[in-house]
Amino acid sequence: MKNEKLKMTKNQLHTPHSTLHTSLNGWLFIDKPLGLTSVQLMGKVRRIIKGDKAGHAGTLDPLASGVLPLAFGEATKLIPCVVGGDKEYVFTVEWGKETDTFDSEGKVTEVSDVMPAKEDIEKIILSFIGRIRQKPPKFSAIKIDGQRAYDMARAGKEPEMPVREVMIYELHLKESKENNATFFVRCSKGTYIRSLAVDIARALGTRGFVAELRRIRVGKISVEDSVSLEALEEAADSGKLDSVLHPLDDRLLDIDSFNVTQHEAGLLKRGVSILIRRHHLVSEGTNMLAQFNNKPVAVVTGERGHWKIVRGLNIV
Repeated sequence: MKNEKLKMTKNQLHTPHSTLHTSLNGWLFIDKPLGLTSVQLMGKVRRIIKGDKAGHAGTLDPLASGVLPLAFGEATKLIPCVVGGDKEYVFTVEWGKETDTFDSEGKVTEVSDVMPAKEDIEKIILSFIGRIRQKPPKFSAIKIDGQRAYDMARAGKEPEMPVREVMIYELHLKESKENNATFFVRCSKGTYIRSLAVDIARALGTRGFVAELRRIRVGKISVEDSVSLEALEEAADSGKLDSVLHPLDDRLLDIDSFNVTQHEAGLLKRGVSILIRRHHLVSEGTNMLAQFNNKPVAVVTGERGHWKIVRGLNIV
C-alpha cells in the first residue's frame, strides 16, 4: 500500500502561528530517553513540531526508556489499535533489595543475602511463561475508587491493588552477574515488568527491584523504527520532518486495511454500516481500517455480517 507522507516546510515548523497544528495527521515513533515522563516527552515533541491535538500510545515511567508511539490529529483515534499490541522489554533486576516502588526510586522495604545462581534463574523463569497472575505495584497509574494508586501511596495510604491475569509469551535470561540479571520478555498489554521482576526474585528466595528497563517493541513498532529527540529536532530544523513522520495508516500499526467504494465511504462517513463482502474473511469484533483512494475513512469492526463504524476519520 502506498501512502503519501505529510509534507512540511521549514517555515511552517518555525512560524509561531503556523496552521500546522490544525492539519498534522500522523505518527512519530520516539525513543524516549530516561528522566522524562510520557507526558513531559509529549510536551517537548509538540513544541518541536507545533503539533496540537496529540496523544501517546502507552506509558513509560521516567526510569524507563524506549519505544513510545505519539499520535497527532486524526491518528489519535487509532491509539487503541496500537496500545493493544504485545510489548517487548529488556530489563535488569538487582538482587538483594525490594523497594516500595519495585524500582530504584523507592525506599527499601526488604533485604536478602541470597544472590541467585544462573542455573536457578533459568529454571525458575520457566514457571512465568504463559498466563500468569500478578499484582501491579501500588506506585502505578491504576485507578482505585476513582483515585490513582500512586497518589494514594504517596499520601501514605495502602491501596488494595487488584490481581490481574497477563500473558508472558517469551522470557529468557540474557546475562547473569553476581548481584543482578538481565532479561528479555515479550508480553501482553497490561503486564507490569516491575511486578514481574519482584515476583521472579521472590520465587528465587531473595528480593529484587528493576534497576533498568527498556521497551524495545510495541506491536510491530521497534526501537529501530523510532527516533531520538535529538534526531527529531534536527529533522525539524532542516525542514525534513516528513522523513520521520509516519502516515496515519502506517504499515507498522496493528490494524489491517481494505478498500471501499466511494458510495461505501459516504455511508461510513454518515455513520451507516456497510456489508462485509464475501472475500473479507473476518471474525466478530475484528477491527480494520476502511480506505477510499488510499485515504483512511474510518475504523470499523465486524459485526453480524456488517462493517460497523468505530471511529470516523476526517481526512481531506
